Amino acid sequence: MHAMHLVQIVTGVAATSAAITWYFARDRRNRRAIVATPVMKVGNVQDGQTVRITGRLQYGPSTLEAPFSGRTCAHYDALLEERSLDAGKEVWSVLARETASRPFFIDDGSGRARIDTTRFEGIIDRDRQKTMGPLDREKALSFLSKHGHAAEMPPGRVLRYREGVLEANERVTVLGSARFETHEGETFVVIGASEGASVRASDDPTLTVTMRPPGAG
Repeated sequence: MHAMHLVQIVTGVAATSAAITWYFARDRRNRRAIVATPVMKVGNVQDGQTVRITGRLQYGPSTLEAPFSGRTCAHYDALLEERSLDAGKEVWSVLARETASRPFFIDDGSGRARIDTTRFEGIIDRDRQKTMGPLDREKALSFLSKHGHAAEMPPGRVLRYREGVLEANERVTVLGSARFETHEGETFVVIGASEGASVRASDDPTLTVTMRPPGAG
């Protein structure tokens, strides 16, 4: 199994802004790719196929801790943002973004596949959000320092985080290239990156349906 695969760390306001714009464009492309691929049962997967499977997430031998909520997970995607006012309008600017992954399994009832996160992109439902009140001060300062920002919290500074995770028993859909591996006499399915694309996974309820949505192109 691989050690933690750090997908992306972005620092600096200008660099972060450009990276976030790129990230959301990539997110849209990944969503289209997932929707365009019918769901297949793990038990029917053939070697070398590009497949989409949907099932319940199970942890591999190691896990992560999400940076703000502290939740145990196989993948997290976290943003730290700062509030400002522009002509009286509230604006939130991204200070830093961080994602990380560990290998995990998907069980769909017909079988279980290991998800190789060496090259991995998550389309994650960011389901936690905090303002400066509930946001843990030390975690915020540590995150700022880690990403090259001054670790300071002057009066009036308002930060929030947005964080999503892939965690145990969550329904997840995964798109990638299938292969078979044998370990200690057991053969199992592995979903990994193809030559031209990373593994893509999402816990978005609109993407984890087992049937292709009507009108999907």
